[in-house]
Amino acid sequence: MPADPQQLIIQYAWEWFNANKPPSPSYMPSVVQLHWITPTHGVCKINTDGSRNCDSGSIGAGGLLRDNYGAWIKGFSVNLGVGSVLEAELWGIFWGLHLAWESAFVRGGGK
Repeated sequence: MPADPQQLIIQYAWEWFNANKPPSPSYMPSVVQLHWITPTHGVCKINTDGSRNCDSGSIGAGGLLRDNYGAWIKGFSVNLGVGSVLEAELWGIFWGLHLAWESAFVRGGGK
């Protein structure tokens, strides 16, 4: 349980309120171009994601390692039981780092 559940609930309510209020009249939508940035040669990039089923509370995570060309090296997916989406995201990061470590990608130094 969080240290201060009331504060956490208030924070979530405030975030929901701000995310759902209509934009101001001066709001100008903009497009932001996002793209994958390649790592240096011999270094892998870890992409992970966690998810949660709202009905059952089941969580899972998946991810992959890619080389400097964007080619798939290795991947994983894992059923994590029941938990929060934050737990799923954090476990995804953990398993991605574990996969990189087991594949001999250590401290950004490459293979």
